[in-house]
Order: sequence, then structure tokens, then C-alpha cells
Amino acid sequence: MTRWTTRVRDGAAADWWAGSGPALSDVDAAIARRLRPRELVQRWERERWSADALDLGPDRLAWDAGLDGAPRDSLRTLLCMFVIGEYTATDLLAPIMLACPDEEDLLFLGTQVADEALHARFMQRVTEELLGWASDTNLALVSAWEACTPVHRRLSMLEGELVDELTRHPGDHGRWLRAVAVFHLVTEGMLALAGQRTVVSRLRRARLLPGVVAGFAAMARDESRHVSFGLHALRRGIAEGYADEICDVLERAAPLAVTIDALSDATPSRRRQARRTGETLLALVRARLGQLDLAPDLVEHVHGTARSALEAAIATPFAGDR
Repeated sequence: MTRWTTRVRDGAAADWWAGSGPALSDVDAAIARRLRPRELVQRWERERWSADALDLGPDRLAWDAGLDGAPRDSLRTLLCMFVIGEYTATDLLAPIMLACPDEEDLLFLGTQVADEALHARFMQRVTEELLGWASDTNLALVSAWEACTPVHRRLSMLEGELVDELTRHPGDHGRWLRAVAVFHLVTEGMLALAGQRTVVSRLRRARLLPGVVAGFAAMARDESRHVSFGLHALRRGIAEGYADEICDVLERAAPLAVTIDALSDATPSRRRQARRTGETLLALVRARLGQLDLAPDLVEHVHGTARSALEAAIATPFAGDR
């Protein structure tokens, strides 16, 4: 059997193209502290948790009884995105770790590999125990991939493309920074944290799925360490003269991030949701770029590129809009 991956290597894989925990405010505060890799490893030692220790029994009972219609469908889509995101992180992180520039980076990235496998295991439990999917991880990943939006699939494929380039050129620091920019800053620092915040806040308000809430809050805390590392590495890269390489890849990835929910055949309500999601992510684009200490004109350029992409993606009127 061939292991599932977003890295396209043959024609068969290309067919996929057709188709209660920590407060989340603590996550933002942790990123703002600008910790270095050694300090982030120390945080990891204090903040470890177990995916198998969380009780999903009450969640399983509430899945059918407390959720139905659009809220259930929306949550299922979000969960599918995290099934792919967490597995993809586990799948693709090794080349980034192999090509990292110093020993402190290597030690931190070792902790991140452990985190990503933990998150993938938690999402495996969610698909089996909540969604009722088979225990075959390969089949679950194929199902989750099909449930993701086309833009989400394009961003996942971009990650794979960058990691493949890095694998072929492991000593190329510019390529390493490009992979870190998409992996740590866009996928984790924008999409993952925004999605985790959405899941936790919705379910806490509804007083539903406490096991899922606890797991997603713990993942968000882990994510804050990953994003902090990415920002540290990219700020160092910018100081070393790699700002153009970093901004070039962000010009490709940020527009995909802010249009992640956009569909060409969306209903009016789905189009409005895509705009709300896009505006939230646009704010994160500006915030993360600001944390990189980039020149203001570069921040505005990348942010403007992302905003133009969002406006274009939702501009075509749907028949029911008028």
C-alpha cells in the first residue's frame, strides 16, 4: 500500500486535483513574547498533553443529539481541514528539520515533529469516534481531502512543492525560509490558529463537545510555539538579506489563505461566510507580517495582493445575490 501524501509523484496522485483548555488569548500573548528556540523547547516540556487521555465519550453522544443542519456541516468541514493539515504537517516537516541552520533550531523542530504526530493522532480519534469513519487512516485522509475546498488543496500542494524543492537543495537557506514562511507563518500562524479559535469559540458558546474543545485548545497552545519559531527564523532571515525570497512566497500563499473558503458555485450564504473568513484572515496577514518587522511598503504590498485575491474570489454575483 502507498502511504497517503499531498506530494504528487505520479499520475494517480494527480487525480486528487480533480476533485476546555487554555484561553486562546494566551496564544496571542505567547507569540508576542518573541521567545527563542531554546525557550520554546522549555515551554514544550511544560505543556505536553495526551491525545488518548481526552474523553470523547460525551462528544460522541452529543454529535447527533446536539448538532444538525448547517452548523454540523460547517464543523465537519473544519474538522476535515484539520485532518489534512495535521497529517500534512507530520508528513512534510522532516525536510525542514533536516535543512535547519543551527543546533537550537534542530532541537525545537524535534519537539514540533512530536507535536504534529500528536495532533494527527487526535484528529484520527475524532474521525473514528465522532464522525464514525473507518479506522483505516489512508481511507480517512482520502475522504477528508475530498471534503476540502479546491483552494485548500492548492495551498497543501504548494507546501509539498516547497518541501520537495528543499529536499533537492537542503543547503539552500532561501528555500528553507520559503518553506518556513508557508508552513509556520501561513498554514499555522493564519489558517490553523484561526480555525482552532473558531472551533473552540463556537463549541464553548454552545456548551458542546468538551473533548474536542480541550483538544483544539491544546493544539492552539502548541501552535503558538510553532508560529513563534517561524517568526524568529524569518526575522533572522530578513536581517540576513532574504526579505525578497520570503515576500515572494508569501505573495503566492497569502492570497490562497484568505480565499480558503471561496467556491466558484457558492450560495449567497456561503459567499458571505467566505468573506467573513477572508476578512478575519486578512487581519491575521497584516498582524503576522507586522511581527516579521518587514518594511511597511512590503507589508502593504503582500497584504494588498491578498485583499485583491479575496475581492476577486467573491466578486462574481451569484444568482441569488440580487
